[in-house]
Amino acid sequence: MLIYANLIFSLLTSCVIPDQPKQIQEYKILKEWNFDDLGGWNFGNEIINPVIQDGILEFTAEGSDPILYSKEYDPLPANNRQKIQMRIKADSSGTWELFYANSNEGRFGGYSQDQSYRFNISSRKDWQIVNISPFWGALGKTIKFRLDPANGHFQIDWIRIIEVPEAISDVSWKSHNWLSDMNVETLKTNKEALTIKASEGGATFFAFTNIDASNMPILYYRAKGKDLGSINFCWANDIAPGLHTAGVQLNPDGHWHSANIDISKFKNWEGNIDIVGFVFGQSKGDELTLSDFIISDLPQGKPDLELINLIAEPVIRRQGQIATISAYIKNTGADTYQGGNASLLVPIHSKMTDDDKKMIPSLNFDEVAVVKWQVIFNESGNIPVRIEVDNIWNLSGTVRIEPAIYIEKSDYVPEPKPVDTSPYEIGVYYFPGWSADQWDRWAKQKGFPERDPVLGFYQEGDPEVADWHIKWAVENGISYFMYDWYWRDGKIALEEGLEEGYLKAKYRDYIKFCVMWANHAPFHNHTLEQLLTVTDYWIEKYFKLDCYYKIDEKFVVSFFDPNNLTHDLGGSDKVREAFDAMRKRVQDAGFEGIYFIACGDNSPNSQKRFKQEGYNAISAYNYHTAGATSQWSSYKSLMQGHVDIWNNSLRSDTLTYIPLLTDGWDSRPWHGNKAIVRFGRTTDLFKMGLQAMKDWMDENKRHIGLIEAWNEWGEGSYIEPNSEFGFGDLEAIREVFGKTDEYPQNIAPSDVGLGPYDISTIDHELAK
Repeated sequence: MLIYANLIFSLLTSCVIPDQPKQIQEYKILKEWNFDDLGGWNFGNEIINPVIQDGILEFTAEGSDPILYSKEYDPLPANNRQKIQMRIKADSSGTWELFYANSNEGRFGGYSQDQSYRFNISSRKDWQIVNISPFWGALGKTIKFRLDPANGHFQIDWIRIIEVPEAISDVSWKSHNWLSDMNVETLKTNKEALTIKASEGGATFFAFTNIDASNMPILYYRAKGKDLGSINFCWANDIAPGLHTAGVQLNPDGHWHSANIDISKFKNWEGNIDIVGFVFGQSKGDELTLSDFIISDLPQGKPDLELINLIAEPVIRRQGQIATISAYIKNTGADTYQGGNASLLVPIHSKMTDDDKKMIPSLNFDEVAVVKWQVIFNESGNIPVRIEVDNIWNLSGTVRIEPAIYIEKSDYVPEPKPVDTSPYEIGVYYFPGWSADQWDRWAKQKGFPERDPVLGFYQEGDPEVADWHIKWAVENGISYFMYDWYWRDGKIALEEGLEEGYLKAKYRDYIKFCVMWANHAPFHNHTLEQLLTVTDYWIEKYFKLDCYYKIDEKFVVSFFDPNNLTHDLGGSDKVREAFDAMRKRVQDAGFEGIYFIACGDNSPNSQKRFKQEGYNAISAYNYHTAGATSQWSSYKSLMQGHVDIWNNSLRSDTLTYIPLLTDGWDSRPWHGNKAIVRFGRTTDLFKMGLQAMKDWMDENKRHIGLIEAWNEWGEGSYIEPNSEFGFGDLEAIREVFGKTDEYPQNIAPSDVGLGPYDISTIDHELAK
């Protein structure tokens, strides 16, 4: 999805509530609200039936924006040791948001997204004490706050603002007093290391400190964590409110690894830093051990080698054929690595075609060596490999190998052999941002060779490229493409993939298509007249085609941002009038009408509003923060987090909900260090998410579903065949939704003597 607006996402660190919340033994109560009466609290429209009984505030929150407003209080000097504490019962789990202010100025009365904090509250029948760390010290003072609850029914006994003394700690290690903040089961130390075990969710622990960020740009640590894959370094300062994080990868093999991170390149490493710490883990029992932790002006540590990427070529590797394996090995220690030998260890049935031992040159700090081997793998699947360096370092990874194939050469894309998934109709969003004049998007994939498409850096608008997409889709259980569709300044935009590619493809009629109007900035500000002009365009260009996707004999059209449409047209009644006029225009042309889908919040109030506006169903574009606890969170939690969202739709049956599964997210090519990353993606975990969606659909008698996306390469959301996962993710779809175990073998252009389709090429080695 092409989005120019800022990403609205507050870090979810230090907020998931454990079964036995840590009780802060030493603190000062600065403000307290006991609900013998309202105490000046006010409620937004989507707080339903708030009542006070026996000193308890009880209410139901529904819709997209329920709000509890505190009374304005005398200015309270703010620091990063203050917390908001709440005693609460919750009948449903979900994400809440805290907003806080030090003035009443501005459009929202002093509140802003920059002064907010998201946190999770779990469903529990008994009382739980929630400690929320807003890290609002940079404001200097606070005068009020508000809470935006998740949807559900809640009881609140009391709310407090407390302050923790600077001297408080659980353990002392490396000249710091370390304090477990949230979801920490144990925090213990010995002379050598600090070990932290998570209770559930993202565990947060930190230390109070006093660092001038301008003089201390380097974070050095030595750590190990089995199956973690990533940790988040976090800090708070006196410049910008909130807990700031930098996601860093950690080899999940359970062995010691060290790194020097230039944290000065991350946003908000500035001013006086008074809190540093880490957020890690997703599950109960996740463990992180640190043997070194230094923030300084220079890199630290002995030589240490890390495998930062393992790339196999060609993009599709076949069983029994030669594959080139390139290992990108980096010295992460300050001292120079003097050079040595690396050996590639492969499964017993594989064959090295050259020397298995290669020289690694001398490497200064942060330098990278690329070491290459040639191998014939005689088995298919995700093949584990290991690189042994100097009998000291063991670096591991996997290589995707596709089954051997015996097929004749072809002068065009072979005819598709569709897989039967009935009664299920599974669609996938298609981002049309890869035409020849959009090379700058492809260029941003530099440094991410694992994402290289099997088709190369292709030109959308080429019917042959579209035919490969169609073939792969229908042979793996996909029923329709939902194209991101753009209209700006009275004309269509980014249309080549649909109109020059798919609509002119030889195999067009093998798969259905429909459009999702991407009415976000700068493609919004639409009027009724423009909507009718667009409807006429659809009738002429699309609706007369048998391959347009329909539900209940009506043409499916989705809107990316229903709120923008409501704003542009001047209210819900105006949206209804516009939809009625659009449907009439279609009916006057001899068709049944339009089936409108809203990509939006699926709560009862939102469903009621969307139905009033004339929508037939509700879905989403993506849920990339589902299950997240920090800027870098696991892919497994992404898959697991969707179920709660799907279930939320069942709280009302006002509109049909079409379940959406996000197939991945890692937007570093587009957003750099600000990117949200869901690390640890595997085909097996994606298949787990697909199975969960199928189970949910079966249980709730649904047969239509959506996946996001086919080819959002820059956002890390893709299932189109690629170097890292090959055809694996696509094959997972047919394995879950297909009616038979007999499927056509997936083929690549190189298998039949076709391609390449590159507009240009990228030298990833220059980006190492």
